[in-house]
Amino acid sequence: MMVFCVLAFTGVIMAAMLGHYSLGPLGDAMRRLNAPTRFAMGDMLWLAVLIQLAIGASTALYQDAFRAGSRWFVMTMLLAGALGIWVGGVSTMSRAGITQTWRRGVCTLVLLPLAIALMMIAIFAIVAGPIVLLLLAQNGGRVAVRGTWHLTSAAWIAMFVAAIIVIAVLVVVVRRLSGWLIAVPANGRGCVGEDPYPDDADAHANEDQGGISPTG
Repeated sequence: MMVFCVLAFTGVIMAAMLGHYSLGPLGDAMRRLNAPTRFAMGDMLWLAVLIQLAIGASTALYQDAFRAGSRWFVMTMLLAGALGIWVGGVSTMSRAGITQTWRRGVCTLVLLPLAIALMMIAIFAIVAGPIVLLLLAQNGGRVAVRGTWHLTSAAWIAMFVAAIIVIAVLVVVVRRLSGWLIAVPANGRGCVGEDPYPDDADAHANEDQGGISPTG
């Protein structure tokens, strides 16, 4: 039990470090600009896409009518996860100054799910890897799974190495995508490091000077 707790704690710490590194460019932009959270109309479209994906995944996993209870449970969990990704994405993109609709969609539908997948795979590899290898060593290099399929040491090592490769690839992809999202667009609009809501700033400046705001 102690070994499992140590591995679980190590897995969570390593996953958090990988997530922090891979999302580093986006995090730097958030700390530098720290703009207020703003919802855009396009964000509702990305929320609808996430909801459809969650419903479709739960329906595909549990098509049997006798497992309707499990389907609703999984659907609820997936919908909660989709809502969490969306809310977190809106806050992250707003603070980083990402205002373009399609970039916000890439962040919500691609970047954040990939970052979550990266951390989950890292936790699984760090926690399950040594434990399964120990079980294989205690059972002569072969463990029965569901009574019909046997896991061998060679197969598990291959899976573990594949997981490490996937983690490395995801780290590179997520970090590059994070840097691309905050890159200055060709038209110079919606770029990080500038006020994403200049109209609000102008309005406040005019009010402070006793003038009339552009929208007034």
